[in-house]
Amino acid sequence: MEKLIAALRMALRERGVWAGLVHHSDRGVQYASVDYTQLPKDNHIDISMSHKASPRDMAACESFMKTFKC
Repeated sequence: MEKLIAALRMALRERGVWAGLVHHSDRGVQYASVDYTQLPKDNHIDISMSHKASPRDMAACESFMKTFKC
């Protein structure tokens, strides 16, 4: 968990925070934990999670990221 929080802190520090920023993730226990979700809240970042038992919720986001990376 500490490595995940450290990675998010590094991303916030290096990429910055801007109005309307959304952090989207699945409902994994590590992303839903109070320790992890507090960091985006402290930085005024909206948190978005897929719906329970809906693995396709992230399909559009993941397709965009694939296109973006290529």
